[in-house]
Amino acid sequence: MKIKTLFTVVLIAALAYSGYWYYIARTIEDRMARVSHDLKASGYDLDYEDVSVSGYPYRFVVEMGDARLQSKGRDGMLSAETPLLQAITQPWKPDHWIVIAEKARTDLVLKRSETLEIVSESSLIRGSLVFIDGALARTGIEMENVTLSSPSQSFRPMEVEKMEIHIRRTHIERADTPSKDGLFEAKIADVALTLRNAVISGEGSPALGKKIAKFDLDTTLRGTRPLAWSAEELAVWRDSGGTLDLNRLALEWGRLSIKADGDFALDEAFRLLGAVTLHIKGADALIGHLAARDMISAENAVIARESLTFMQLAAGGEDQPLELPILIQDGVISAGPIPIAEIDPVIRPR
Repeated sequence: MKIKTLFTVVLIAALAYSGYWYYIARTIEDRMARVSHDLKASGYDLDYEDVSVSGYPYRFVVEMGDARLQSKGRDGMLSAETPLLQAITQPWKPDHWIVIAEKARTDLVLKRSETLEIVSESSLIRGSLVFIDGALARTGIEMENVTLSSPSQSFRPMEVEKMEIHIRRTHIERADTPSKDGLFEAKIADVALTLRNAVISGEGSPALGKKIAKFDLDTTLRGTRPLAWSAEELAVWRDSGGTLDLNRLALEWGRLSIKADGDFALDEAFRLLGAVTLHIKGADALIGHLAARDMISAENAVIARESLTFMQLAAGGEDQPLELPILIQDGVISAGPIPIAEIDPVIRPR
């Protein structure tokens, strides 16, 4: 009798769960139509040929064929497309989705002093999306075998073995309280970028070589959250005390090795303003690279090399890392008292 009762309870639970699973599966297709409508209201167009749901009983696997996402604005454009997009979640963790796309292509255009366009093509993209109260709070993206290219003459194409992007929108996680001493504005987001084994393509050989073994960037954005990439929104962010914290920068490129941290803001002309502490090995190679790219004048290159010789002697030789204070002010990057290069505004008012 007890076995029969237990069997009945298990059967009812299984039927109830199956009903729940198929109900959610049916609603997912309707949700995708609503998601597409909501994205359009936010300036994004999401199109796909068809959508299907599978994965019973442990998962929901949503597959969209020929998925395309596009956003256009006066200050830029983003588009992404893939022949097959998979989104996977579990019934007991509906706020966490795993996204997989093969043979994906993205096209990013930013309109600054000159238009910058970067096209990326990846054999495989894996993403992790975490939602809180319906809003996207954390994004993690891993890309393999990425090709980065651009029509811009200042950008050299490269093949990247592995690339990662991580974004944590702290204002959604309610982790955006200012510091207790009042010295820092509230956090808006943490953003990190990682590249491994990037090989520069094309003719000629860069002064630092063609292989960038490592690039790590870890930043925190503070202040009033900009609602768009525009001069008006950036002015509000700047005037409210907004800053960009450079928590960590690490670069290994040929003989050059860099570690840095610092803080940035924007001046009245929308140019970067801030200070960075730079720990560097192979500074002479960096000077040669900047001079070869006409990013510093021949005169400043000579002055930098002469100053570098004295600093290396004081540090104990060419093999020892140097600690350099870098100042960015009035549109000029300076290493100590030595002006190195001029910089353009991050955006120009219209």
